Amino acid sequence: MTTTNFQPPKNAEQLLKDRYFQDGEDWSGLCRRVAHWAAQISEEPKKDEEFFYSLMVQGKMLPNTPMLVNAGVNEKGCAAACFHLRPQDNIESILDVRAKAIMILKFGGGVGFDLSAIRPEGFPIASTHKFSCGPIRVMVDYNCAGNLITQAGIRKAALLASLRIDHPDIVKFIKAKRNLKELQNFNISVSFTDSFMKKLQGSSKKPHVVYWSGDQYNILPNGEPILRRDRGPKGVLSVGDVWKLYCESNSLNGDPGALFLDTVNKNNPLISSLNDTNNPFYLHGCNPCGELSLEHLGICLLASVDLAKFVQDGSFLYDELSAALRITTRFLDNVIDITPYPNEEIKEHAKQTRRIGVGPMGSATMLDRMKITFGSVECIRLSKELAGILKDSCDQESERLAQIRGAYLLSLDKKYRNVTRTCAAPTGSLAILADTSWSLEPHKYLAFKERRNDQETARVLPLVKEFLTENLILQLEEEAQGNIGKLHQLIKKNLPEYIKCADDISPETRIEVLSAWQEKIDSGISVTLSYPPEVLTSEKVSEIFQLAWEKKLKGITVYPDGSRPGEPMSIKSQRKRKEIPDELQGKRVTIKVSLRNNEVIKTICVISEDPDHPGEPIVIDIWPPKGAKDPASIQLISLVARLLSSHLRYRYCPSCGEEVLSIGEIIRQLDEVDGQHMFSLPTTIAKVLRPYLKENEEIGECPNTECGGTLVIIEGCVSCLSCGYRSCN
Repeated sequence: MTTTNFQPPKNAEQLLKDRYFQDGEDWSGLCRRVAHWAAQISEEPKKDEEFFYSLMVQGKMLPNTPMLVNAGVNEKGCAAACFHLRPQDNIESILDVRAKAIMILKFGGGVGFDLSAIRPEGFPIASTHKFSCGPIRVMVDYNCAGNLITQAGIRKAALLASLRIDHPDIVKFIKAKRNLKELQNFNISVSFTDSFMKKLQGSSKKPHVVYWSGDQYNILPNGEPILRRDRGPKGVLSVGDVWKLYCESNSLNGDPGALFLDTVNKNNPLISSLNDTNNPFYLHGCNPCGELSLEHLGICLLASVDLAKFVQDGSFLYDELSAALRITTRFLDNVIDITPYPNEEIKEHAKQTRRIGVGPMGSATMLDRMKITFGSVECIRLSKELAGILKDSCDQESERLAQIRGAYLLSLDKKYRNVTRTCAAPTGSLAILADTSWSLEPHKYLAFKERRNDQETARVLPLVKEFLTENLILQLEEEAQGNIGKLHQLIKKNLPEYIKCADDISPETRIEVLSAWQEKIDSGISVTLSYPPEVLTSEKVSEIFQLAWEKKLKGITVYPDGSRPGEPMSIKSQRKRKEIPDELQGKRVTIKVSLRNNEVIKTICVISEDPDHPGEPIVIDIWPPKGAKDPASIQLISLVARLLSSHLRYRYCPSCGEEVLSIGEIIRQLDEVDGQHMFSLPTTIAKVLRPYLKENEEIGECPNTECGGTLVIIEGCVSCLSCGYRSCN
């Protein structure tokens, strides 16, 4: 096998020190520690240790982060990154799953939960004569548990919850992440069936039917389920209505993602049919990053092979890739028997299935080095070829290991050592260490702001130095004058035309590439189609998800750029708290306000905008009216204006600069004050602020009492996402 001299790039140095290195360790020492640990049960330990070490030290293969951190260190850290738990419909199971999740996080793993077995909110519980809290409340409780502990003390808890599309609480679930201040440890996914997707494309106007305990329900516009036999003439949500709500939520901030259950389980060797949903090995959900569909107690060990490091002088080293994939399969199978586990139940389950995930990273960098455009005909041809090599190499090694070590315990044909062998993980940190591109994703940016631990650092993608001279890069940096977005564009103009970034590639083309890989991958592909929000309208999101289902992807996430605070990479600088400039230009508005003595006064309100960000108010000043007979009320009005101005100036996080208090949230608080009327102070200030609301910003609940949907601003009008109410009509 070809050897290369490799060291992680400079931008990885701090990451290695903060997360991966043990005391006194360097890159070679880390790789030796992990290789020695993983080879200890091999048939030829010394030989395998050198194989493992050689791949890792050259950056050709890297296992998941918990393995790099915990291997050979102590008996308290698990090497697995992914776990899945499915609470049942009783308090004992819900609390047991909570306890297991906390231990998994302590051991360094992330947790996916499927909540579909929990009865809907408000449904009766016969044993206590009370009512169910429902899956959303359970998720809130698990989110609190996630706040108790970081993953092995090195990163924020990674949690994901899924719910079936035919669960009675599905509309509540779809809306659960519209407020980003809630459920901050969770991403969410809706589990779609083929039955639903076919109805969507053939009979979307029919009422959406959900099920619980043998009964059929429809869903009212406010999200509450109603028995089909009891609904009478009441209007209910259609299949298309539910889908529209789903796409609207996703276009706001990327949640919920999609999991396609029948595609996931089609080749599941542990179930008898797609209807075998009560089988304990039916794959109900997935891990937090979405690449692995798992059953209750399911876990997986992951490792990624950098495709870019098998390109030499523009040609691909197919045989060397195949050898590396075989070695990686053996590496992961060894780890199953070596690693500590959070508890004996999970350990026993892991050894019954021996699930592993060998996958690719560095796809975009590989294509650049081979002068192939991402998404081109040649790219798709090569993707299919490499996916076939991935499958064949890992399958053959698992077959060989089954003959030597025995098949996984639940295997019926005794053919393979591992129930699944391949997947495509997101490889965020691993790609940084390996100096390559993420997973099967195109490059997002060529120059960007990298954020880690509330620190922001300007970076240029290391690959750029392979195509541009250092002097030219310095010239472009001077021309950009600190504007990272401009630098990204300048670099792109100077690179060969065959190098493309994500925004240059249509979502449809990216799905074609993913489909070429997915056809040969056992599990799923962790992928996020990230585009500017103006691209990802709810209509476009709908097209993307339907195409992903048609192309047999097992799941997918779509994300509007900038829709959440603290993105790890961006070409926009984060906003900082704003101090009041010495001079401000204000816009005067005449207002009427009622005082405590019911006197209605007319006065002037001055709204001053941020001079650096026009359209954003930072000061509200209400002039004291002349001749008012209630000085206490005047003082109160002045006090409210001052406090509100402070809120407006400090709406941005001092660390990351992201918005933490929206105008919509301020208006919601004002609207909820009791005893309001036309000229009350909260009503008046809310009117003054309303023009500053952003498009699609949530501002409260629909005034239609039968609806209860979410109000947002669309084209300047207050609009309901559920019933279609518009203030402008």
